[in-house]
Amino acid sequence: MLGLPVLDVAIGLVFIYLLLSLVVTAVSELLASWLKRRPATLWRGVVALLGDEMAAKALYGHPLIKGLTGTGWFEKYREGVPFQKRPSYIPSRTFALALLDSVSPVIGAGGSSAEHLRSALMLRLSANGDDALARSVSVLLEDAGGNMDRLKQNLETWFNNAMDRVTGWYKRRTQYILVGLSFAVTIWMNVDTVVMAKALSMDASTRSALVTQAQNTLEKGTPTAQESIAILGGISLPMGWETETGNWKDIFARHFFGWLLTSLAISMGAPFWFDMLAKVVSIRSAGKPPVPKQAIDKLPSN
Repeated sequence: MLGLPVLDVAIGLVFIYLLLSLVVTAVSELLASWLKRRPATLWRGVVALLGDEMAAKALYGHPLIKGLTGTGWFEKYREGVPFQKRPSYIPSRTFALALLDSVSPVIGAGGSSAEHLRSALMLRLSANGDDALARSVSVLLEDAGGNMDRLKQNLETWFNNAMDRVTGWYKRRTQYILVGLSFAVTIWMNVDTVVMAKALSMDASTRSALVTQAQNTLEKGTPTAQESIAILGGISLPMGWETETGNWKDIFARHFFGWLLTSLAISMGAPFWFDMLAKVVSIRSAGKPPVPKQAIDKLPSN
């Protein structure tokens, strides 16, 4: 056992970052659910893909797509409200079938033929030469050589490529939200990294208690957001606002740099800090077996 104080300070800070990041992640996921960010982002992606909001509405009105969401009692009023219930995920095969049926409805048991689809597309283009959906499907149809099965595969690939971009949008927006929430939680709980590091370096008993809690966390798995808040409340470190004195200008000048460090750290997410905690504890333990992968897999994703 190395038992170096500097490693204990590092473990204490990393453990606090982990607890705070779990709180931030929980708040972020709650906001995403409340604001329906996933369905809203998917809707934006489909509108961009089809090039027209009316085409996207027609697609979303198809039974195959509507079947992906439940039916609420306010169904008939939904068109006029901003929080319309929309799916958060559309399988690529479902997208392809619903889109084809929207552009060229299925005829009888034999389905829609390539010629029937081509005629429907030509009709749309003759009415509006800038019809982005008709032009895109026409290109994909020609690329498939008029083969409907290949066309469906092309449509699925087209949709999947677009969803990769949508996932990128969602992750970038989520990271911005995490940074904002990290600053809010840091200031709300008054967690100054510089102050905590100094306190840990001078208080051996608090260091030891945090190291023990960190080791227990690695063995038992990550706590919930509520448990994280309870643990933070029981830590004997200078966090919170009870002992703060002076006006806001003085407090801000005194803590800004420490708040900034804390906020940037916890915005990196719980998985990062859990993995970092496992590495630092392993170094301190001088050869302790690594943390089971199952424990890391239980962490919430950002």
